[in-house]
Amino acid sequence: AVYAKRYDGNPNVEFVDVGTYGLWGEGHTHASSKQDNLDLQKLHIAMHLKHFKKTLLCISDDYAGHNKPGEHFPITDYALSQGITIRDDSILADPRKSNPWYHAEMAQTFWPKMPVILEHQHYGPSKQMGNWNPELIRRSVEEYHASFMSIHGFPKEYLAENGEMIDRINQRM
Repeated sequence: AVYAKRYDGNPNVEFVDVGTYGLWGEGHTHASSKQDNLDLQKLHIAMHLKHFKKTLLCISDDYAGHNKPGEHFPITDYALSQGITIRDDSILADPRKSNPWYHAEMAQTFWPKMPVILEHQHYGPSKQMGNWNPELIRRSVEEYHASFMSIHGFPKEYLAENGEMIDRINQRM
């Protein structure tokens, strides 16, 4: 309630994560409690809906399962029915795959009605591991029809090293 009092309707806040459930607040429990429970997930959503009346809420795609591909899941269908959108974390976490993300097809249900939010893998470690690929980041924006992308790194370094990619992505968002 206190959090919403400060941030609900704040013009500097575009969205708020329902980040009170799962490891890192990302909705998944596969590496912790293993309590992937629809009723618990709905409870966390209800707590946010009770207090956030103006600001867009989102859940992580990992509420449905961190690596389960598919378009429809009970929790994402429920979230959409409640006016809550999705955010996919850690785009490029495994760039060896032909598609280094799991849930672009899930976004297809959301993007015609609501903004979709992306967050790529941590920028510094991604570069160190040789995973950083601006073209794949751009492609993820296209496939998800993303409206927002969270910067997962130091903004000045990120902008200095990725200005062209940011310009191209901003033209699509």
